[in-house]
Amino acid sequence: MTVTQELSAPLFAVIGSTGTQGRSVIKALEESTKPYRIRAVTRDTSKPASKALERLGCHVVEADVGHLESLRAAFTGATYVFLMTNSDYADQSPDFDHEYSQGKNQFDAAFAAGVDVIAWSGIPSMKKLYGGKGKVDNFDVKARITTYARSLTSPSGIKPKIIDVQPGAYLTNYIIRGPPRPSPTDPNAFVFGLALPPGASLPVIDMEEDYGKYVVGPLEWALDGDKGRWVDIETVHAAPGYITPLDMAEAFMQASGKSVTYAAIPDEQLYGFMQSVAGARAAGCLVEMYKGIREIGYYGGDDLGPSNRHLARPARTFSEALNARPEAIKRIFEPEA
Repeated sequence: MTVTQELSAPLFAVIGSTGTQGRSVIKALEESTKPYRIRAVTRDTSKPASKALERLGCHVVEADVGHLESLRAAFTGATYVFLMTNSDYADQSPDFDHEYSQGKNQFDAAFAAGVDVIAWSGIPSMKKLYGGKGKVDNFDVKARITTYARSLTSPSGIKPKIIDVQPGAYLTNYIIRGPPRPSPTDPNAFVFGLALPPGASLPVIDMEEDYGKYVVGPLEWALDGDKGRWVDIETVHAAPGYITPLDMAEAFMQASGKSVTYAAIPDEQLYGFMQSVAGARAAGCLVEMYKGIREIGYYGGDDLGPSNRHLARPARTFSEALNARPEAIKRIFEPEA
């Protein structure tokens, strides 16, 4: 169904509308059988991605996640909002406190604007899953934001419903330049490596194509339209299933027709590469994340079945997502001379 301008349709405000997550949410709203008005929230309404959203039928507005009043204006009149934060590894504030402030602003504005339902891109607390013995700063800041949001009270006395939609590992992490993307040992043989044993479980999601499905599908199911009441869904694990690194290597082999073997990467090697391309803070977070996955699992080993039962259309598996990206496969396995 196309985006509508009918005032009878609910208004859905989307933060980060020109980025990966927000655009995926808008895509899922477009594909829904239900009509929505969409308010696409961005920092710059003049850029090409914003103009494309206007042509789609969205109302594009400017707001700054660091500015509470601009957010409140962006959310006023909305029934639903989608909120998110980006981790800035160049930010040296302790425990990503700058990101925490941005998330806090979004929830404060949504509560003040009186929205009914908030979908939030959170993530599990590795510190909590570790039992306090370790942490992953860029995970834990989002978990802190979730805790803050659930502690809020509404000026009207009626609290918005909050769905914490936790994305799995991004598929794009494994098809970009350099490790962990498969690397050639000769023209027809490649090695794929992660800082995980070959049988570890990793939830991987094609964010651009599928993340929005985990926002819109569960929200529509939770509204329980036939009975007109809300059915509680507090947390959604946004990934179609778990896959092992060994099976990921097999999927690359099937998609490319090349030989692909798996080799676990030592933490020190991963840290060194990531430090060279993204800095020490990003490298440290990534190493700690893989340690957490090895010890307790990305979602603490939770079953992903419940999170996938309420999707209007299934999310792509890792193999399906690779096969849908022939250009990426060609760049990896048939690089230009």
